[in-house]
Amino acid sequence: MEILQEIYDYVNKVYDLKLETKTRKREYAEARALFYFLARKLTKTNYQKIGGFVNRDHTTVIHALNNTIHYVEESVLTDAVKHFNCIEDLPKDSYAYLEHTCNILKSKLAKKEMVLGLFPKLETIYDDFMVLTSEQKEKVEQMKNLQFDVIQKKLNTVEEIIEQVNG
Repeated sequence: MEILQEIYDYVNKVYDLKLETKTRKREYAEARALFYFLARKLTKTNYQKIGGFVNRDHTTVIHALNNTIHYVEESVLTDAVKHFNCIEDLPKDSYAYLEHTCNILKSKLAKKEMVLGLFPKLETIYDDFMVLTSEQKEKVEQMKNLQFDVIQKKLNTVEEIIEQVNG
């Protein structure tokens, strides 16, 4: 119930009112709808307990989630889900959700472009390697093995130091 109290306090602060006030005024109904929305997204609490938290019936919660939540200003809804770090729960057609999704896709695209940028370099290395004589290839292989041996020795040294410190 701690999270419900946190949501309750947040919504009361944003709307500057008391959610449990017995009124059907629009600002109260929208505030309660925001409370219900966040409570459902952030908890596994059932409708009855969510409604009971603000002295409402479970059917009122269902009605608000189906009808009233659409009237809550998008900026208020966006700020709320950002505050509680659940932006993926925004309505899928909202600007904030689409912007968030666009940023994720841009990030993925940038990573893929970076990987694709490596392919020409790898092709060049492969082509250069294929031109080498068998003797040169053998030297490259020896150097590679030598590098791995040096790395392994350093790792062994680190493990010995850790054992000395712990032992």
